Amino acid sequence: MPRCPASAPCSGTLDGAVERVGAALAEAERAAGRPVVPAGMSLGGYAALAAAVRHPELTAGLLLNNCTAQPRGGAARWYGRAGRLVRRAGEGWPARLNAALFLALAGRCSVPLLTANSRADRLFRSDERRFLAAARAAGAPASLVHIGGSHLVALSDPETFTRVLRAGHERLTGMGADR
Repeated sequence: MPRCPASAPCSGTLDGAVERVGAALAEAERAAGRPVVPAGMSLGGYAALAAAVRHPELTAGLLLNNCTAQPRGGAARWYGRAGRLVRRAGEGWPARLNAALFLALAGRCSVPLLTANSRADRLFRSDERRFLAAARAAGAPASLVHIGGSHLVALSDPETFTRVLRAGHERLTGMGADR
C-alpha cells in the first residue's frame, strides 16, 4: 500500500490510497511518456485496481497478486477486525472495504489484467474465477497464472516474485497493453 509522505498529511481511507496510487500513475506516465503497468499485492492490489478503474488513460495494464477474494462469512469478519485494528494504528481504510467492492471493481476494469495468485493462498484465490469473469464481462483482457509460494511471496521469495513481475509485464504488453 502506498504510504503517506512524511512531509504531507493524508487520510487513511481507501479513497486516499487510490488518490496516492493515481498520483503515482500520473507521475510514472509523464516520466515514461506512455501509460504504465502497475502491480499491486493483496490489499494494495485492490487499491491499484481501483486506481486503474478510475484512471484507465494512465494504465496500460495491471498486474495483481493475491487479491481476488471477495470477503464474506468468516473472511468478512476477519477484514472487519483487521480494519478496526489498523484504524486504531491510524490507517482506517480496510474497514471501509465491503463484500461487493472487489468484484464490482473487477467488473469496471477496462485495461488488460493479469492475476498471479499463489497456489498456497487459498483465501485470496477463493473467488479468482468470478473475479476474472467480472473483468472479462467488462471487456478487459484478463488472465490468471498460479505461482509458488504463500500470500507473502514477494517478501519470502523476492527473486521469484521479481521474475513473476517481469514475465507479467511482458505478457501484459503482449495483450495489447501498449496502447
